[in-house]
Amino acid sequence: MKVILLGEYPPLVEEELKRFHLTYEKVKTEALSNLSKEVEAILVGDGVCLPDCFFEASHQVKVIASIKEGADNINLKQATRVGLPVLAPNQGLAYSIADFIFMRILNLARLYAYQGSPFELKGKKIGILGWNETAAQLAIRAKAFGMKIAVCATRLREGHASLYQATLEDKIELFATSDFVVVLLPYGERSGNILNKDIFRLMRPEASLLYFTDLRLVNFDDMVRGVSWGDYHHLAIDFSRADERYYHQVKDLPHVLATVAEAGNTKEAELATVKEIVKDLARSLLGERVKSAINVPRLPLNTQREHYSEFFTFLGELSSARFQALPKRIELIYEGNMSIKLDEILLAHDYFLGLAKGLGDSSINHINSRLWAEERGVELAFFKGDSHGAESFVLRLFHQGKIYEIAARMLGEHWQILGWDDYHFIAEPTRHLLILPHSNRPGIVGKVGSLLGERKINIGGMVLGHSPSDYNRAMMWIRLDSAPSGDLMDAFREMPEILEATYIYSECAKGMENHVRHQTDKRR
Repeated sequence: MKVILLGEYPPLVEEELKRFHLTYEKVKTEALSNLSKEVEAILVGDGVCLPDCFFEASHQVKVIASIKEGADNINLKQATRVGLPVLAPNQGLAYSIADFIFMRILNLARLYAYQGSPFELKGKKIGILGWNETAAQLAIRAKAFGMKIAVCATRLREGHASLYQATLEDKIELFATSDFVVVLLPYGERSGNILNKDIFRLMRPEASLLYFTDLRLVNFDDMVRGVSWGDYHHLAIDFSRADERYYHQVKDLPHVLATVAEAGNTKEAELATVKEIVKDLARSLLGERVKSAINVPRLPLNTQREHYSEFFTFLGELSSARFQALPKRIELIYEGNMSIKLDEILLAHDYFLGLAKGLGDSSINHINSRLWAEERGVELAFFKGDSHGAESFVLRLFHQGKIYEIAARMLGEHWQILGWDDYHFIAEPTRHLLILPHSNRPGIVGKVGSLLGERKINIGGMVLGHSPSDYNRAMMWIRLDSAPSGDLMDAFREMPEILEATYIYSECAKGMENHVRHQTDKRR
């Protein structure tokens, strides 16, 4: 496996590449248009950007990595569109920045104590605007001190927030009720207006603002006037080298703790950053999911969550293969006592991946599936029901003015399909699936079985479904041992009793079939 190095980088990079037995070559950006087949990764250093023309060229690159936090030297949207993971350091640097921010919180707590006001962090509220690895590490430290944690971030879901014992709040509530407001929002995730006097005036007079992100997200004069006029008590801010001129404007002001590029500026952070990014680069080339991939669903997978991932990909395959087109809107209603917290972003990626597979698009993966669906105008909305008990889902599809439904539940450790539109039955996901709604007359099942037998296709299992509202219709859910030919499907559609004929092949259902067999063998 060969890695291309672009730009400037610490000497430790080459040592770490050798340690993981990765060959490398230092090149200029002009050489990217003619990469050899041995090149599987690119590591982009300081002082250079990966040109957009790279994404249009033919190559065998599997991973792109940046030595810079946030990877602002790589076009993230272009990389996501072509399904390439982008790695950027977050943990090594995040630990150091989180330590620095919490040191500032402790400094501010001492200032309150010096002024004769008893101050204890336990029970105080920290509000974090934005979510990244630094925010996660800061939440861990705040939790250790018994602080209440609130987060405002568009890409954070309740399930993920609960892992840090954090609650989700809107921006107004966060600023109005927090003792410490920490701004970590990445510039690339900005939305709406910049932070200005209107938001600072909501803060409590005894609260503190800690600003550790791009100055383009704030009206700087409003932020400084806010602390000078008593809208809030203290401002702690760490300027980048590029913004050092602002440091000289505020460094001598009362109630302002200002520094220049001190957060994360430690030797330990630099070493940890290099080791993290090279290690994750090597793991990613082996097909593993890594935390430093910034354009991949971030929630770590455990065994149980993998069952959800496989099943939602299967649901996506069912949805698009049925119509051979994309439904414009999908609603998913989930109910019951969830044994894990449902993470909607992760499941959306899985479902959209299934949609692409159902249409035979092999260029889509977990990285670009959500962007692929959004660019085609597909909407997916999640709704939580009120009932308790077994975990169950209803997937509602809106296609060409009609509404279709697929119902399912988790029983023990495996999934069951409970309904297809208004047909009720109990079946399990299967790799070779034949679905035949039909007129409910004698002999139809026999005709279907004979037709399959003539083509030497074995029926591995069959479930019959019925419509409570119309007993003149029924449906066969058939598990086949092999795929039917195109002319066989045409033969089914020509049968006057068959209302619809759909064949779906699902590779991810193979894993679910194996899991069910494994559980059965254990019971035996």
